[in-house]
Amino acid sequence: MDKRFDEKEIIRLLHELDSNIDESYKISICGGAAIIAGFGIPRTTGDIDVLAVEPKNKSFFESVKRVAENNDLKPGWLNDGAKGYIDYLHPSYKKRMIPVKGNFKNLIAYFISKPDLITMKICAWRESDKADVVALGVKQEDLKIIEENIEHLSEIDSSKALKAHLVLSELNLIPQRRLKASEIGTLAELAQFYVQQKSIDPTMAQIVSWNFQAKRTPITEIAKNYE
Repeated sequence: MDKRFDEKEIIRLLHELDSNIDESYKISICGGAAIIAGFGIPRTTGDIDVLAVEPKNKSFFESVKRVAENNDLKPGWLNDGAKGYIDYLHPSYKKRMIPVKGNFKNLIAYFISKPDLITMKICAWRESDKADVVALGVKQEDLKIIEENIEHLSEIDSSKALKAHLVLSELNLIPQRRLKASEIGTLAELAQFYVQQKSIDPTMAQIVSWNFQAKRTPITEIAKNYE
């Protein structure tokens, strides 16, 4: 079974990594590790996700591997698999990062800010993400930054930005957005659009029919039938 890390173990592993590197590296920690060790949410995580390693080179990840071997951890106990989420955040996220406290020699570690964490969680939106967002809490000043991130995301991926807006309305953080047929890209969005247009939930038979139609017809075209 893979080991799980609480706040104390996350910080300990970062210090051990620091003792295994011989030059300066900067990491931006996100995901569960940031939620636990950066914001004190009492849960555990199976790895430490980072948005970026600077500079990114083979030597750093060899040090990560040594720590894994010394502690019987999986090789990716610290990984940059979340790097694709950088584009979801407004570039100003770097100014909001929070230094990890500790007497590190070579490791320069940061947690990304709470609103940036919440943005990433909203974009992923799994069951665990819902629990994390509720635990973190969203204040008005957080919402302003989250919406700035989503506006930035809309320039890159309008479908993901729409999904994020729908999540915010689901959480009652913003007024429910009226969808347009031209925006619909997933069956979940189609179901919400149907409810907005018809004021009733779609039946299971309706959803099955949409799923079948979507194999040969763009979902936005299906949505136009309900405008």
